[in-house]
Amino acid sequence: MKVFEIEIKSPKEVGREADAAAKAIKEGKYLEPTSKIVVSSLEILSKILTSERIRMLQVIRANNPSSIYGLAQLMGKDRRNVLRELRYLHGMHLVKVRKEAKSHSPRRNIVPYVDFSKIVVGIPI
Repeated sequence: MKVFEIEIKSPKEVGREADAAAKAIKEGKYLEPTSKIVVSSLEILSKILTSERIRMLQVIRANNPSSIYGLAQLMGKDRRNVLRELRYLHGMHLVKVRKEAKSHSPRRNIVPYVDFSKIVVGIPI
């Protein structure tokens, strides 16, 4: 079972980690994408993982939609709104996408998928 981690750290710790990553990139080092997000507060986390975004992750994981249009239908939402949320979740590395050829068209479907089965939130005390 693959897990996506979200960690809450102090703003200073988040800043230090961001500075270290920026320095590594500036030095030409490749940073592997991770299955982890670090935020500085529970309030920020609640803005990232809204109930609708969590629902979208669950719908994608459970139904394996074959397109963004298919996901919009499953969610009962407008395709443009679903696409906007999908882009956000993709930018946060919570959703991945792949392009698949359509049998009857030269266009390709963008297929969203979630490659983890659980989100674990770490809150230091």
